[in-house]
Amino acid sequence: MAATEKKIADLVAFTTPADGDLLPVVDVSDTAQSDDGSTKKITRANFLGTLFSIAADTGTDLAILPAETFSILGGTGIASVASATRKITLNIDATVATLTGTQTFTNKTFGASTLSGDMDFATYSALNMYATSPVFVTPQLNDTSSDHQYITAVSELTADRTVTMPLLLANDTFVFANHIQTLVGKTLTSPVITGGTINGGAALTVDSTELNLLNGQTVLRKQNITGNSLGTSVAAGETKYIGQGLAAAAYTSGFTFACSGTIKNLYVYSNAAPGAGESIVCTLMKNNAAQAITCTIPATGNSAADTTHNFTVSPPQRVSLRVVSSGGAASVIMQFGIQFEPS
Repeated sequence: MAATEKKIADLVAFTTPADGDLLPVVDVSDTAQSDDGSTKKITRANFLGTLFSIAADTGTDLAILPAETFSILGGTGIASVASATRKITLNIDATVATLTGTQTFTNKTFGASTLSGDMDFATYSALNMYATSPVFVTPQLNDTSSDHQYITAVSELTADRTVTMPLLLANDTFVFANHIQTLVGKTLTSPVITGGTINGGAALTVDSTELNLLNGQTVLRKQNITGNSLGTSVAAGETKYIGQGLAAAAYTSGFTFACSGTIKNLYVYSNAAPGAGESIVCTLMKNNAAQAITCTIPATGNSAADTTHNFTVSPPQRVSLRVVSSGGAASVIMQFGIQFEPS
């Protein structure tokens, strides 16, 4: 060893090595390594061995050797930047979605999701968003000028309900309960109309028998038809016919029907009871034939009804009530009412 050379152990203090400084290496044959490193001899092969190794989620583990460069590269939406302070920063661009960033999604499919908060679809006409079973939490829609919102509200369901949209053949509008709208092409099944006005301002009342619609069709409802003997009594042992008055024949007094329908619910009344052991039998007649609707005023009563049977009529058939008083019955004045349902 030259006089100017020193052993490492003899150095008073270490100094920062320069790029051109040499590191002496002792080349010996003993390369065994003890647990504490005390017998390890330094060789060039040992010194220039692997510095470190890296592993990733996929791929082969990498051994980094001296004089090799370990690169950290970006990928889709990610860029790596090295700085003078020996730091590497990974930056994401606008193509990567973040939790709080304001971004626009394109060609995205949302699975079973819950969408809440404000969603600004300013370009909704060009929006092409698909969602599989999304859950909307009380969404709001802006009006034309975006200064007010349509706020939706829900009710408490006992089970999931499916709302099926119709197959529209043209643009259309929803119908709402309290919004004044004109309905076109609607069929009403068993409607209950309780009032209002028809075209031209004519009042529609609950006892109207028909409603004339704008297209000339007619909505018909149940009609109550009444008849009476007009103050003339039915004497004991007589058979009389009641319609618009009292007559001896069915054709003489009755109601002529101008439309088809069903007759039902007969109610009869007399101003006195027939008397002990007596009765008054009442039967509806169609033309001159007895029908199934019949009832009997008992000895001590003054009314009867048949709400079980019915029959149909068509133009120009006539309906009347046949009254048969027993031989000792009291003379009575009669009234009756029936229900007519047009078809």
